[in-house]
Amino acid sequence: MNTERALGHLSALARNAKSGPLRSHAAAALDRVAADRGLLPEQLDDLLAPDLGLDGDQVEYRNVSYAVDLVDTRELVLRDPSGARLSALPKAANDEEKAAASAWNSLRRKAKPMIADQIARLEEAMVVQRRWSGGDFRSRIVAHPLLGRFARGLLWALDDRTAAIDALGDPVDPAGGLIGDAKWVRLAHPAVDDFTPWTTWLAQRGEQPFIQAGREVFTGEDPSVYWQRTVAAAKLFGLVRRGWQWAPSGHRAVRHQLFRPFGPEGRVALTIDPGTSAVTDPKAEPEQTITEITFESAAGELGVFSDLPVVTRSELIRSLRCLD
Repeated sequence: MNTERALGHLSALARNAKSGPLRSHAAAALDRVAADRGLLPEQLDDLLAPDLGLDGDQVEYRNVSYAVDLVDTRELVLRDPSGARLSALPKAANDEEKAAASAWNSLRRKAKPMIADQIARLEEAMVVQRRWSGGDFRSRIVAHPLLGRFARGLLWALDDRTAAIDALGDPVDPAGGLIGDAKWVRLAHPAVDDFTPWTTWLAQRGEQPFIQAGREVFTGEDPSVYWQRTVAAAKLFGLVRRGWQWAPSGHRAVRHQLFRPFGPEGRVALTIDPGTSAVTDPKAEPEQTITEITFESAAGELGVFSDLPVVTRSELIRSLRCLD
């Protein structure tokens, strides 16, 4: 396995491993690699994103060249020279054809979790309001065979203007007019950006890679309303599916805290009592009382929720709603 592919697997582990210690070790290893290359960890993740054969690779089979394509933003297919779509190659008649069909089926199967991972990574970039420089956005997102396809289904904020990415990879306004280069680019969020001019564009695009335009916004609610709330232990695992992570377990593998990182803003910690086991079925665990929810800045200082940026506060409430 080459170094870049190994790093790609490590990158996915750092985000998706079920084991907290494994996730932490993978993230620490990536941090070291990124630092050695003069990059931030998220910049390294951009460079490690797989292309899945979408960069013009051809699948040769019975003297026919099939192009790899992505449909519905989540599934790899093949296109024959006429553009017709197929998910499987014709039935193999010899060992050479069996090997080609097996390689394609393997790529298609392995691509599904990779595609889901990259979509989740972009959604997290919107949640934490990550910013790309204009140059990095063009070279590492728009020009990327996989990420560029997702980018064309999303809305972006270029400095103070919302924009879409057209088929040629250029940022455009709602009327399709070209927009000049921007110093900074981030994913647009309905809590702070106006999506109204994009109604027609969104209708024409169909389903987005993740919920962006129709995302629920919560700007006036206070997270402290969840203090002293009692919830089923199984519901806490819904938080994990929304970006929360378990803190290391303590005595007898009992876990008492989850935290939600919010990029440079810091993280939110949620403490529960009596705690839930890291090894038994959560449905068999007793109900848990949320004894504390706190916001910790990147410097480790306690903060107040009212000081959180609008997007961070909205996304925090959105995740906590799964406990209702």
